[in-house]
Amino acid sequence: MVNATLSVVQKNSAFVGSATGELAARAIGMLYPGVKQSDLSEEQKQTISTLATVSAGLAGGLTGSSTASAAVGAQSGKNAVENNYLSTNQSLTFDKELSDCRKSGGNCQDIIDKWEKISDEQSAEIDQKLKDNPLEAQVIDKEVAKGGYDMTQRPGWLGNIGVEVMTSDEAKAYVQKWNGRDLTKIDVNSPEWTKFAVFASDPENQAMLVSGGLLVKDITKAAISFMSRNTATATVNASEVGMQWGQGNMKQGMPWEDYVGKSLPADARLPKNFKIFDYYDGATKTATSVKSIDTQTMAKLANPNQVYSSIKGNIDAAAKFKEYALSGRELTSSMISNREIQLAIPADTTKTQWAEINRAIEYGKSQGVKVTVTQVK
Repeated sequence: MVNATLSVVQKNSAFVGSATGELAARAIGMLYPGVKQSDLSEEQKQTISTLATVSAGLAGGLTGSSTASAAVGAQSGKNAVENNYLSTNQSLTFDKELSDCRKSGGNCQDIIDKWEKISDEQSAEIDQKLKDNPLEAQVIDKEVAKGGYDMTQRPGWLGNIGVEVMTSDEAKAYVQKWNGRDLTKIDVNSPEWTKFAVFASDPENQAMLVSGGLLVKDITKAAISFMSRNTATATVNASEVGMQWGQGNMKQGMPWEDYVGKSLPADARLPKNFKIFDYYDGATKTATSVKSIDTQTMAKLANPNQVYSSIKGNIDAAAKFKEYALSGRELTSSMISNREIQLAIPADTTKTQWAEINRAIEYGKSQGVKVTVTQVK
């Protein structure tokens, strides 16, 4: 299917040269209806530029040798790769060994340790691969890890009709833990263009991408859909956090700050009114800035770019932090290995606003600041 798609794209190579202009025009119409290109703000222009770059880059890359070779090579090599994380077959073998051991009443820790070591060794390879060949990590490694994870979720009754299933709940829990960790690692550390490339090469999306000779238009739609996806890592109830949107810092910001602190060491909290950061975990050398943005204000609904600007300002402040001391607590840049922003937003955040948030997340990566988003409903 990938080869077929590449062939179709290559026949449409004439589109690539003029992609950026058409992509920009179509994206403007979709994201900012009624706004002329000459009237776009600088932030809006940057959004359009980002989408155009992602889309045109994919289209051009598919017709070029490097990305095409990477995609085809990754796809053709998939069947040969069975040693990353715990694959489907490895999960079944681990399940059988652990089940047989438990039935015999033996000490099964050696079996668990053996498979954990295998998982750790195979998982360690992903770090370098994410640097050298992130597309392969997305196309191959993620699917292999997901295959092992999915095996844990097969219902037991399938075994009655000859389908291989895992029977040990203990083994399932270990595989879910190990493979879940690796899946998260791939998603968090993969560049956005590789995620979109995989999205675009999925068989369910290919028909849309090459239909009717409207490749550029359809890729633009797909890019906007992808960039505006919900990337929140968690969703919590406002009552659980104790916060109320639009009620000022005491009822919005402070409750969220307190909630974030529940998952951190007790001594991590910095003094009230400390500059830039709210928490510092000395064990991990992580400085955390806790922020909340009410995306449902009239201003931010009318101008979603304000969401990006707000987050970008927080990112810049965190990235440029040098040193500060207050009430006997001192924090310097030399003490910090990780800079993070824990951001809360309403669950009703729009897709257009999500595009701005995702753009800010990518900007944060370029500045060495990790932005984690939680929905509060």
